[in-house]
Amino acid sequence: MNTPLTNRQIAFVVYCTIVGFGIIGIPRDMAEAGGTGGWIPVAILTVIFMLNVYIISYLGYINHDKTLLEYSERLVGKFFTRIIAVIYSIYFFMYFTFITRIYAETVRITMLPRTPSWVITFVFFLLLYYSISKGLNVIVRVCEMYGFINIVGNIFMSIIIFTQGEIINIRPLFVEEDLTMYLSGTSKLIFAFLGGEMLFMIPFSKEKNSKVFKYAPAIVGIIGAMYILIGESAISIGGIELVKLYKASVFNVVRGLDVPYLEILRRLDGIYIIVWSLNIICSLSLWGYGVQQCINKGMKIKENKFILALIISAGFITAQIPKSTNDVEKLLKYNGYLGYITSLSIPLILLIITKVKKYDKKAL
Repeated sequence: MNTPLTNRQIAFVVYCTIVGFGIIGIPRDMAEAGGTGGWIPVAILTVIFMLNVYIISYLGYINHDKTLLEYSERLVGKFFTRIIAVIYSIYFFMYFTFITRIYAETVRITMLPRTPSWVITFVFFLLLYYSISKGLNVIVRVCEMYGFINIVGNIFMSIIIFTQGEIINIRPLFVEEDLTMYLSGTSKLIFAFLGGEMLFMIPFSKEKNSKVFKYAPAIVGIIGAMYILIGESAISIGGIELVKLYKASVFNVVRGLDVPYLEILRRLDGIYIIVWSLNIICSLSLWGYGVQQCINKGMKIKENKFILALIISAGFITAQIPKSTNDVEKLLKYNGYLGYITSLSIPLILLIITKVKKYDKKAL
């Protein structure tokens, strides 16, 4: 039985789900979205997703002690609830499966070049099975610890990178004639902000989570500020054109740095891999938990390790289907389009129904 999460724990759920694999390519995405003004699309999306997380938190709070698939029956009926369950199951499963695969490929290329990627994937899925089987409260406690390390680590490395870069490489910060490009560039960065919809799978407590409306949007604001810091620091090293060359732009920038005054910490690439991997573990554990909840709540069955084992097995088998990293990236891109529905459309529709039928006043 899961005990209610605190507001701080809920904030770290949002952080660890959003800041997963996508953070490694933030500088490149920013450069492609707006050049040296790439921080503007990030700022726009930060505001949008702060509002988005507020809406999801609001729906969870007024329907306290219930998850999306429990209270949506009252809002849209059983038929549409089943459709919602299928949509979120596919959405969570795709991220759970293919981020694991692409992470395994990254580990193989950077650290274990002689190890087949399927072996790394298999080991990582075993780790995820153990993590998810411990339940939400254990996952979230790990997220609190690893999430804090990740925030401190990213800020520390970004500041160090800035000391090695040149301010001229990030100028001009804004070009009025490029405003249309900035707005259209938000579509290239939306993947980096998906994940707040994981709150749909967490029951809120009316007593413990009265201030969740401040904590959840605030952590999205912190994420947006951190993305800008990471992106601008990487661009300051070699400029826009260099950053665009690399998919894992943060890692490639960090790997090329040698900071003598840090002594034993002078090679930042090793530190970055550790910090990044800690958050990947949290992110994938939450995505897997989301899949589990969709299946359990959608089919109205109790949580059990057999269902979880089936999910892990299906994830491992599915992860082997794409032949290359490019194929995996295409699948993740398509799943990102589904994120427009799961993260933006469905929450807004449920909010409108709640307001029209005045369920929020009845609940509060």
